[in-house]
Amino acid sequence: MIALPAEVRQYFIEGQYVMRHNPSVWNGIWSEMYIDTTFIRYGHGKGGTIGISLKPETLKTWALKSSYFTSMSHKEEGKRRVLSDKTDREGVRLKLELCIDPLNATQHADGIINIANSHEIDISRTLDYELSPFPTSMFTEEGEMRISKAKSLLRKMLQVSVSTRMIPKQDIIIIDGMALSWVVHWSNQGTVTTLIPNLKHILKCKLESSEVYLIFDWYYDYSAKSPIRGTRPSSASRVYKLTENTLLPPQKVLLTVTENKKQLIGLICEELRSNNEFHKHVVSKFVITGFDNKPFQISAGKVIHDRKDLYTTYE
Repeated sequence: MIALPAEVRQYFIEGQYVMRHNPSVWNGIWSEMYIDTTFIRYGHGKGGTIGISLKPETLKTWALKSSYFTSMSHKEEGKRRVLSDKTDREGVRLKLELCIDPLNATQHADGIINIANSHEIDISRTLDYELSPFPTSMFTEEGEMRISKAKSLLRKMLQVSVSTRMIPKQDIIIIDGMALSWVVHWSNQGTVTTLIPNLKHILKCKLESSEVYLIFDWYYDYSAKSPIRGTRPSSASRVYKLTENTLLPPQKVLLTVTENKKQLIGLICEELRSNNEFHKHVVSKFVITGFDNKPFQISAGKVIHDRKDLYTTYE
């Protein structure tokens, strides 16, 4: 205070460093507080300009009282953009004039025509030239089949877990026989005779309410699936002589060697065909396709007959 100029010190002595809403002695406040309680408060009010874009009523009041407006325009309304759009429209119009009118039948040709350039296409000549002697999506240039390696990944991506209570009744159930053999209980001390009842127990549950098709591969030497089987890694190669009383080999050994699988399929199919007690559980029909390409059907009432309509010579 002592260092202040005399005229400035006099202002402080007179109390001119504070502001008041009403004349008095003890109601002086700092200028910042005065601004917050006047201009800022009025700006947030109904007639204020603060937050005007969020208050439609305030915007109407402010716009009607204003004597001028700020000029604003969208970039699409710019002069260059308007000229560019005009050029594009002109190009489209010229292109359409060259094309055939698809709604005017008098301009249509008898054969196939390219409407973009009005050129007729001779379909017989077009098909004279093959794109490839074989489908390149399925075979390599050397003629070897392309092996799909993402099937298991695709299955995991598509599978959906659903409660059995939410699944509607199925009219027909198709079962992969080898896939069923992988998930059935496999006893280390059992025989083939003890394995087959485990398979039949699963099939009984399915047969109680639906038609069931049990399908096994045929394992032809020169079938379309032979190249795929040849690429599957397998550490087993031993071939067993399977009978009903043979001790069960390890599951990976039995189900990864083709000769072993063919013997197991034969034993399973023969048991399902000859077991009259099992036939009592067939409510509608049970169709079995073994490795000998001769499917047979077990109908309600223990009726067994071959399905010649399902005979085939390829796998």
